[in-house]
Amino acid sequence: MSDNLATRLRSGDASLFEGKTAKHALGWLRHTERYLGPWLDDVDANRPRRFGRTLLLGMGGSSSPARLYAESRPGNALVVLDTSNPDTIAATEFTEATVIASSKSGTT
Repeated sequence: MSDNLATRLRSGDASLFEGKTAKHALGWLRHTERYLGPWLDDVDANRPRRFGRTLLLGMGGSSSPARLYAESRPGNALVVLDTSNPDTIAATEFTEATVIASSKSGTT
């Protein structure tokens, strides 16, 4: 049920909400492609491609733009590891991947 709800929300299904204003208020769901589409196309075209996958290691603000890109480009080869959970890190395949470490503070 929750997967269906999320899919319906992402597709802009105004029937999820009561009243008549929802159909006019869901435009924010398309902001990424509407305002960032050409920029994300450029990022994709210039992404390092030495290996088939790119892993970005970062926490919080240092990984937010990469997460936006990764979630906006279905099927892309960017994996954002925004975690310090040892199980998640241990389950990540690091071979044949470009690894980028990102820090906003410079001391992380």
